Amino acid sequence: MSLLRRSAGDLLGVQTANGRRIELGSVGGGTTVAHVHTLPTRFSETLVFPVEYAIAESESVPNLLGRRGVFDNLQIDFDSTLTHTILSPRWLDEGDKRLWDALCGASERVAQCWSQNPLPAPGDQAALRLYRRGGQLFATATAMMRSFCTWDEHVP
Repeated sequence: MSLLRRSAGDLLGVQTANGRRIELGSVGGGTTVAHVHTLPTRFSETLVFPVEYAIAESESVPNLLGRRGVFDNLQIDFDSTLTHTILSPRWLDEGDKRLWDALCGASERVAQCWSQNPLPAPGDQAALRLYRRGGQLFATATAMMRSFCTWDEHVP
């Protein structure tokens, strides 16, 4: 779940105590009392949707975006070497997910063969990066095809 410290809730005009009360556990074993609120959240001009936030009663917590309501609704591509992050709408429906899982199974077999016969470094690292990008390129091509036609028209 996404988390905001009390001052962030105040800046947004949220009456923190009016939300559903929860206790959050920390890695160190402590707890933080927070109140859950659903707030409209803008990620870009076209990506706006409600997200549940736990707004803490204290300032001792970091502001965090969580998986529930955020990362499970977006396609997020982090690339620290190119210093950019791309947020886009989630592109897999259940039918696409089954296709993607089948492709990932095939890529696991390729990865197993690769681990038995690695390329010399740094070529191995470059090839691995290209291999990982292949999945992203496939996802992009799938999304582009969807915008122009139905998937069934192009897949036998």
